Amino acid sequence: MKTINEAFPNGIEDIQHYAPDVPSNMNLESLTASFQNAYLRIANVIGGTFLDSSLAFEALKNMARGALANYTIYEQSPFLFKGRDKHYRYQYEEMKEKYITNAWSFINALINALDAGNSPEWKQSECYLSRQNLLFRNQNDFDKYYAIDKSAYFFSKIVFLIREESLKYIPKRITIPKLDEKPTLADKLKYRVAYRVMARAVIQFDISELPKSIRNDINHEFTKYPNAGENKKQLFDYLSGTADSYGDELEIELQKALKPITENSIDNPNTETKKYYFMR
Repeated sequence: MKTINEAFPNGIEDIQHYAPDVPSNMNLESLTASFQNAYLRIANVIGGTFLDSSLAFEALKNMARGALANYTIYEQSPFLFKGRDKHYRYQYEEMKEKYITNAWSFINALINALDAGNSPEWKQSECYLSRQNLLFRNQNDFDKYYAIDKSAYFFSKIVFLIREESLKYIPKRITIPKLDEKPTLADKLKYRVAYRVMARAVIQFDISELPKSIRNDINHEFTKYPNAGENKKQLFDYLSGTADSYGDELEIELQKALKPITENSIDNPNTETKKYYFMR
């Protein structure tokens, strides 16, 4: 694996090519710490080896470079507006949102391209293997139960939450393959797990590590409080409450699906219509 410094851009124009409105007089060296943070964000999800190989591979390099460039400027954004008056707050928030949205778009495209490719190394990678054999087939399946903008990047980050919540709420008396035979039960379970996963993600993840739709919820819909931390708590309460409601519905469906076998449900050979009697 390369060092982070080896992946560092050669000039400010390398950043400008992917991240719009970056001033030409920006000191490239001032971006070093922000670039390192951006590199680690992505490498921690897909692996440093695959990030490095993507930077060198013609079909993937624009996606990798675009993600790094926009993440770097996002990380640097507090310094770009440092010392300016409150008139700039709106422009500052708008600028941050633009760069984080761009970064997510590039990294999602990169992971989707890696998934669609034929690299045997990628198919054996932790990022790829960790997303197999889950309650949800992929990010598109999860998106049916809670909207995450169909983000492969975010789905990769919440795999551990999906596994933990699935283990909590898939009863030992039923297996995942059996859920395919009980679509209503499967839907209730998936809603229950999806909302609980999102409740935990809202609290555990930085706002920049949440999908755009969730960031919008925190910044716009759940704005009872003046800061994002309180708004995240409000959204957490809503998601947890909804998850609990689905949990109640799930238990009802479980009782229906796993109803104990009664004497009447067993085929009884000794009926009045039969002219013989079996001794048991």
